[in-house]
Amino acid sequence: MMYGKVAVLLFLVCAIVSNHQVNGVCTFAQKKSILRYCKTYLIVQHPVVPPSYMRQCCKSVKKVPNMDMECILGLCTNKEKKTILEDNLLKLKDHCSLDDLPPPPSPPSHQQMM
Repeated sequence: MMYGKVAVLLFLVCAIVSNHQVNGVCTFAQKKSILRYCKTYLIVQHPVVPPSYMRQCCKSVKKVPNMDMECILGLCTNKEKKTILEDNLLKLKDHCSLDDLPPPPSPPSHQQMM
């Protein structure tokens, strides 16, 4: 009986490691991409340039299912968490969602009446 439990546990560990996934939602590769491409936004207390203007950053964020930044944060090591501002990471979903909004309508043209 004990061998069966060990075999099941070993199978689960191998399945998780081979897929590089946690919870089947986000991956270590996605975390690595976000930490790389969003670094300038993640390390600044009050970022001047929102990440929506950093195209590759938002592309990386959008590859995570539901742009779940809490999942990405869960994959971060303690060392990584010390180098980034967690609030900025969690706000990436909101900032990158702005890219999907349609552009504002054009102002009405002014016509002269005679």
